[in-house]
Amino acid sequence: MNFPMHTIPTANGDKLCERVVLLENRVSNFGDGVDRVETKVDKIVTTLESLIRIEERQITINQRLADGAQTMQVHDSRIKALELAIPERLEDRLGTIEKAMPSLIEKAGWVTRILIGIATAVGAGVLGLLGIGVLK
Repeated sequence: MNFPMHTIPTANGDKLCERVVLLENRVSNFGDGVDRVETKVDKIVTTLESLIRIEERQITINQRLADGAQTMQVHDSRIKALELAIPERLEDRLGTIEKAMPSLIEKAGWVTRILIGIATAVGAGVLGLLGIGVLK
């Protein structure tokens, strides 16, 4: 016996057509949910790509920091070696040597004599121009 679709009774008294419409609605809603999930997955993929780029930058930064730390250690050891090479109380010793440098004292004397000679010559020239000269 053939019944039209809307009048076929089911085991629990519902009509088959109503159940089909209900199932179609559920499938449609499920499709909408799948579309939303696809959109969310696309956003997650974009976010993960950004995170990968950030992680790569972090790796590069960490490598540069490690290189910088190693360079600082090399410089630190060089500075310590230089500090150990400098004798103790070097400043006091240099001050004593500078005070007692014979060539420096001798040069200072010569500079003073030359300045006095120049001042004398200028003074004699001025007096000669004024006519007060000693040698007439």
